[in-house]
Amino acid sequence: MSNANREDSGVDERPMNRRGFLGAAAAAAGSLVAVAGGGVSAVYLAVPALTGNGEASGWTLVRDVATPADGGPARATIDVVSQSGWARSVTRQAVFIERRTDGTVTAYSAKCPHPGLSRGLASRAGRLLLRLPLEHVVARRAARGGTGQTWPGSSGGSCDANRGRGGEVRLVRARHGRARGGGLTVGGHGKGPIGRLADAVESRTGLGATVSASVDYEIPGGSRWVYVFGTALLATLLLQTVSGILLGFYYVPSVDHAHTTVAYIQKEVALGWLVRGVHNYGASAVILLLMAHLSRTVLWGAYRERREALWLSGIVLLVLVMGFGFTGYLLPWDQKAYFGTQVAGSIAASVPLAGTMQAQLLLGGNDVGQATLSRFFALHVFVLPILTGLVLALHIRFFRRVGAAGAAVGDSSILRRRPYYPAQFARDMAVSIVVVGLLVGLAAWRPAVLGPKADPGAQFVPRPEWYFLWIFELLKVVPAFWGAVVLPGVIVTGLALLPWLDRGPDRRFRKRLVPIGAFAVLAVTVVSLTIVGLTADARDPKIQAQEEAARAYLAEPFVPDEIGGAKGATVEVIGPAPEAFAKNCAGCHGATGEGRIGPSLWGVTAKPSRSVDDLVQLIAKPGTYGLGEGMPSFETLPEAERRGIAAWVASLPKG
Repeated sequence: MSNANREDSGVDERPMNRRGFLGAAAAAAGSLVAVAGGGVSAVYLAVPALTGNGEASGWTLVRDVATPADGGPARATIDVVSQSGWARSVTRQAVFIERRTDGTVTAYSAKCPHPGLSRGLASRAGRLLLRLPLEHVVARRAARGGTGQTWPGSSGGSCDANRGRGGEVRLVRARHGRARGGGLTVGGHGKGPIGRLADAVESRTGLGATVSASVDYEIPGGSRWVYVFGTALLATLLLQTVSGILLGFYYVPSVDHAHTTVAYIQKEVALGWLVRGVHNYGASAVILLLMAHLSRTVLWGAYRERREALWLSGIVLLVLVMGFGFTGYLLPWDQKAYFGTQVAGSIAASVPLAGTMQAQLLLGGNDVGQATLSRFFALHVFVLPILTGLVLALHIRFFRRVGAAGAAVGDSSILRRRPYYPAQFARDMAVSIVVVGLLVGLAAWRPAVLGPKADPGAQFVPRPEWYFLWIFELLKVVPAFWGAVVLPGVIVTGLALLPWLDRGPDRRFRKRLVPIGAFAVLAVTVVSLTIVGLTADARDPKIQAQEEAARAYLAEPFVPDEIGGAKGATVEVIGPAPEAFAKNCAGCHGATGEGRIGPSLWGVTAKPSRSVDDLVQLIAKPGTYGLGEGMPSFETLPEAERRGIAAWVASLPKG
């Protein structure tokens, strides 16, 4: 093919060199991980909504049905049970109940004229239970001028949702959920449609230039594996942000429902165990990567040479990350979270002079409760992410201004500078993908633990997360104020002042033995105390019993929270109305006294001067009871019939 033809074809046939292939492969791998994460997010959010995961509903009749002798429908109040996600609600609804000769019972809506459901009753502990809607009955109306059947007490209207054609009644099965090279070039330079589209987008947005500029810098001495911790930390923070947002779609920051919603995510939501597990282990990964990044910076002396602002922003990030671990600890609202936060409040109260006020500000009161959970949730979800995003943006800006420090040498100017892309970019992407894979593997191999719901009256031995365990061990030998407040403050202050305490251009190890030695002593002390604490917990039978209880709870089936005021209420069923009532009173008051033209008779005996004897006289002479001309007199009605009506009205539900 001639050169002219090659140009006209719009295809670049130049072979990709090794550097270009390495960068493209790393970018493709990162894209695949991002696509997989998007798929997990879609399943996590969509499956519960589309399949009704964890959803069930039913009407439960909790008392025997009083059936009229003539087989006519009797009005009843039932509990409508509905479960959606983590919540199970119980509300009240009026229906008509009719027992048939075949032993089944039919329930009819009191608001719509069509039949509801025909289903047999099941007996349990002396009660008769009716659960709906396991099967829905749809009443079809006649195609030409047909009218639906109207039941006593109904409005006589139509229910559009169930209107159909024909006169038949059909059963419809309802759906139920289970109760369980010197830079990266971005843009199209070919003449194909994709290339032209990329050029058009780039010319209008400049996104390609922004992405290219983000990786277009040089590293003194070239790429190294020890430089990967910063990018891996950034990737893990991004993963924490995404997984935290996904958890927020189901989490409710309430002492009544926080634990249940976390259990719902862990046990019921599709891939919820994965999202929560990644977020749980990701918190530890962020701290480990941050410590590795910090250690590498100290050992290489990368806080020197005009990098003070970059170092200080990193120290602030360290404090913010530890704040994430502290505030997120309480959100599951299990035993470990509750009693661990109580210990934190006691430590805050140990500060001289302002301790009590500081503890109250931390907890939102004198004890761990709803105010504490609300504060920790707001800090964890709103305040800390905003601050972290701002500080992280500054940190990256400072890094781009001063550039990479490179290897620890006496004079960095002698180092040969090599581009970040593609060699270091490929290393960063490889380690970031490995970190994500490890988090996914941990979430699958050892699911995130959730213990029983917090019980302030229970006996529990509190233990912090592993990254605070060294402070916990330190408190065994020093007072709380000195071990948990003063010493961490001194450590953070000393780290922040390190660029001014360790000055000079020579960053070689042998020239910086004092700062490196001091940092090594600190690191060995923290690691040793952490190991001591983990070993002691592994040998403590009480701690092991608590962990076993948490694992046992995690294996239990999910139980939704009960909400709604009708839980456990007694159902009242109306007996058959006397013939005299149906003939003389039902036209105004309804077949079951529910009220139509006239007022409802339910609960009328709760009013003053409305005993059975009073009602007998009221039916005969309503004017003497202040009813005026609204109700006709039935003085000619035999007293026995008037007394029968009065007794039946007195048996109606009280409200």
